[in-house]
Amino acid sequence: MKSSLNAVAAAIFAVAAVAPASSYGQAYPSKPIRATIGTPTGGPGDVVLRGAGLAITNATGQGFVVENRVGVGSILSMEACARGAPDGYTLCSCDQQSLAINPYIRSKLSYPAQDMVPVILPLVVMLENRTPDLPNVPTYKEAGLDVALVTWFGLCAPPRTPRDIVQKLNGIVAKGLLGDPELRAKFVLSQGMVIEGAAGGPPEAFAQHIAAERDRYARIVKITGVRED
Repeated sequence: MKSSLNAVAAAIFAVAAVAPASSYGQAYPSKPIRATIGTPTGGPGDVVLRGAGLAITNATGQGFVVENRVGVGSILSMEACARGAPDGYTLCSCDQQSLAINPYIRSKLSYPAQDMVPVILPLVVMLENRTPDLPNVPTYKEAGLDVALVTWFGLCAPPRTPRDIVQKLNGIVAKGLLGDPELRAKFVLSQGMVIEGAAGGPPEAFAQHIAAERDRYARIVKITGVRED
């Protein structure tokens, strides 16, 4: 009898140990997803985010609500995202400003840029001129470097978001947005975005891209001396 109870207890423990990942993978999403962005409605990042949202809605049947929390450096948007529960129902648009530049031009950052979870590799556009979002940051050529400024947009989740949720979102957006000719033309190419490199690749590739961008902007900030505080 005792051995039977032990066997039952062991089985319950085993189920409990694997339940979080498997239940997320099977049931997610079961309600609308909210995504924040730090730029106004109609901007390139906003359009791309709404395209990703439409791809998610088409694949899952769940709503996707975009909240434009406009503020300097996308800080308000990133704060809201970072505070969200790591359950896949809070996402945000992330870019080089929020993940690679803010940590170097601000002495104190109110969100953990290094802990945000990358979901899908960004779409890239090359800029020869300064971007309105960063009017005080010179282009690479202005800084004495013979390369162009790269702007990219990606999708991120709060710290500790489970890997199976991240993988599911990655697959949906890669297939449903980047892999769909109609949506790709409407939400990506129409914004002057260039899908290149490992765009649409695994989350690990996005993480590597972010790390490389942080190194790049650390050097640029050192050269230019740009600070926001």
